[in-house]
Amino acid sequence: MLGKQLKLIREQKGYSQAQIAEYLGTTRQTISNWEHDKTILDSRSLIRLADFYQISLDELCGRNAIPAYKGAGLRTMILTNACTLWSCLVSSRS
Repeated sequence: MLGKQLKLIREQKGYSQAQIAEYLGTTRQTISNWEHDKTILDSRSLIRLADFYQISLDELCGRNAIPAYKGAGLRTMILTNACTLWSCLVSSRS
């Protein structure tokens, strides 16, 4: 699931696997493995990809509905984002 999303965003942004690999300091094969859900990318790479594409981790992981934080405190927002990242990483294992 995550792999398909990574590939979709990469292609929408117009980058090759080799370009992403160079930016992350890894190999094109590693990017291919992520996109085919053969291996799980680490959280640091996930965050760097979101930064590179200038999108949120939610968007990178394919989450469409962003929770409303109206009236929520900073702690709630941080915990919710941490849960989103965790869910994204766990879903990539299935």
